[in-house]
Formats: sequence, C-alpha cells, structure tokens
Amino acid sequence: MLTQVIYISSATYPFTDDDLKALLAVARRKNEPLGLTGLLLYANGTFMQLLEGPASAVDACMAKIGRDPRHTGINMLVRTEVEEREFAEWSMGFHRVGPEDCERLPGYAPVFETGFREDSLTRMSDGGLALLQALARDSAAHP
Repeated sequence: MLTQVIYISSATYPFTDDDLKALLAVARRKNEPLGLTGLLLYANGTFMQLLEGPASAVDACMAKIGRDPRHTGINMLVRTEVEEREFAEWSMGFHRVGPEDCERLPGYAPVFETGFREDSLTRMSDGGLALLQALARDSAAHP
C-alpha cells in the first residue's frame, strides 16, 4: 500500500516561471530516490499538490513542506492509502493553471479563478483528485 495526500496552500509571494522551475527541479531530484510521485498545480498565488509514495517518505516530505517559508496555510484535503499510484510516471508533474484551463474545463473555472481554496475544494467528494486528473490528462504536466 502507498500513501496519497492532496493539500492546498498559499504562496507567500508571487511565483515567477523561474521560481516554479527551480522549485520543480529540486522536488524532482529529491522525490525520485524516495519513491515519491505526484502533480503540483499553481493558480493565482495558490498551490494544490497530490503527493504519493511510501508512508514514511510522504510524511517526511509533508513535514518539510510544512516548514517551507515559500507558502503558508497548508491544508490537507485528503490522506488515504492506495494500491496504485495516480501519477507513477512523474517524480513531480506540474501545471500552471491559466485562462485556457477555464475554457477547457468550465466546471472548474470558479476554482481556477479564485485559486485553490478550501471552501471550493472540500465540496468535491474526492478532495480535488478529478481536477488533478483532468489537468494531467490534457496537459504536458512534465515540462
């Protein structure tokens, strides 16, 4: 069994494309040897991430994320045990949500326009998993 978490948080400053590339480079380098995979989304100064792998590695990574000064208000939406990975091919996939996503996935437009907020995501019975899957399916989430 593997542990899977989905959380949201708010950036403490606006992330540029270079900031996001640097963040992803480090995450990918550290995640692979630990057996961690997942997908990170960024929209309007907020993050949403699905992280999956061995429970001890997920817990250690979440502890580091909790101490990271680049974001605040970390809110765990889902923590569950799964038999198979959702994003096995990515040590960390990424998608920066933009206006084209609102057009392509209009049912999620309110979430994209306001950023990832607990009040909009907790209404989703899967904690946002379908949203992550939809963005991953239609994007090159591994730049």
